[in-house]
Amino acid sequence: MQKIILIIAACAFAMLAYKTPQSFVVTGKISDTDGNPVSFASVKIKGTRSGTSADANGAFSIKVNSENDVLVVSAAA
Repeated sequence: MQKIILIIAACAFAMLAYKTPQSFVVTGKISDTDGNPVSFASVKIKGTRSGTSADANGAFSIKVNSENDVLVVSAAA
């Protein structure tokens, strides 16, 4: 019985110690070299299908899974 309790306690500790990656939201404003907003630009996470579009003022918000994710911004000329 003590072995079962010890195994359950070890499993519970392992689950608590397991660090899951935390996602977070990146927000920003896309502007051109003159500081004008780039309306409806595309913002994607490189290497994934995840993405969003900026609003009419160039503002965007996107959920990323890592601080190492790279955002790729594109817009029609």
